[in-house]
Amino acid sequence: MYLYNVKIEKIFVYGTLRKRGAAYHLMSGCKLLEEGITVTGFKLYDAGEYPFAFYTADPADIITGDMFEINEEILVSLDEHEGEEYRRKVLPGFDCYMYILNENTAPSLPLVSGGDWLIYKK
Repeated sequence: MYLYNVKIEKIFVYGTLRKRGAAYHLMSGCKLLEEGITVTGFKLYDAGEYPFAFYTADPADIITGDMFEINEEILVSLDEHEGEEYRRKVLPGFDCYMYILNENTAPSLPLVSGGDWLIYKK
């Protein structure tokens, strides 16, 4: 068996970085691959101006987001934008990155009902 590095070139975004989101302009150098896809095992929490995704592992927990093709330069700028509140992880089954809450316990914030930030914020 050989070990090798896999280069991740996609990102799943579920909040302000989505198409029609408040920070979508940060994705201007990216190609939108798929809009409105769902992933399981996460809950979405309302932090006011933006959401937090929290990993639950429960297949009944679903969030909706968009998939983008990215490059290293965009990834660095997204890391800076997201800051220390988030950590970037690889989303299993999709071979892409996503940002999740950088805590081990669920936040005491309102839950985003339905798991879709864009619908919730209308």
